[in-house]
Amino acid sequence: MTTHCLERIRPPGNRRAALFLAAALAALAGLALPAPGQAADGAAATGDATKTAAETTAPADTAPPAAPAPDKTTQNGPKELAYGLRFLKERMYPRAIAHLTAAIRTRSLEPKLLSDAHYFRGRALTRTQRPGLALDDFTRAVTYWPENVKALRVRCRQLTLMKKFDKAQEDCDQAVLLAPEDWRGWFTRGLLRKETKQRDLAETDFSAAQMRMPDGMETFPAVARQLREFDLLEDPDAWRNDPNAQPQWTED
Repeated sequence: MTTHCLERIRPPGNRRAALFLAAALAALAGLALPAPGQAADGAAATGDATKTAAETTAPADTAPPAAPAPDKTTQNGPKELAYGLRFLKERMYPRAIAHLTAAIRTRSLEPKLLSDAHYFRGRALTRTQRPGLALDDFTRAVTYWPENVKALRVRCRQLTLMKKFDKAQEDCDQAVLLAPEDWRGWFTRGLLRKETKQRDLAETDFSAAQMRMPDGMETFPAVARQLREFDLLEDPDAWRNDPNAQPQWTED
């Protein structure tokens, strides 16, 4: 009797357990757990979103600085250069230097004119006993225009006076190569070779210079002295007796 009653009571308990289990399973099903790999994808998506935000807020490549506003005096470069040449010819060297410096600073001169501006300022600086600054200008002149024969020739002379003979030789050789008919290149190299005790080569250069000189150039004392020293003048005193003899020879 007792056993039979227990057997009759057990099923309802089992049903309750089954109902409880079913309810629990239904609740768990409502959690909607992610499928395998979904969590990783979500994390990756989160990372991508973070990365995108970082990329969005990252500074862009630094842009090149904007060009400075044009100087109001930009168009005055050639004018300042002309003034500089005028005062140089009048031997007003400080004023020449001021105007040539203004011409250079306008940044409006084409390379050849810029080269000439440095060359002529170097000339003025030489006249005011500033050989180091003059040499810097001659070098800039050659940099802006490598075929500036005047700058090569004068830099050769300046380097010779500074006892920098190897560099002077390079400049003189280049000047003669670029302008073989210009007597001044030969003459300047003759001065260099005389200074370095190469008298035979110096005589050859002075002779070549003499053959290319314009009429009357031998009357310049600075020229005549060198030619006379090497017995290249038919009349060593001709320049002294010439009423048109020039007091000095200067570069153009």
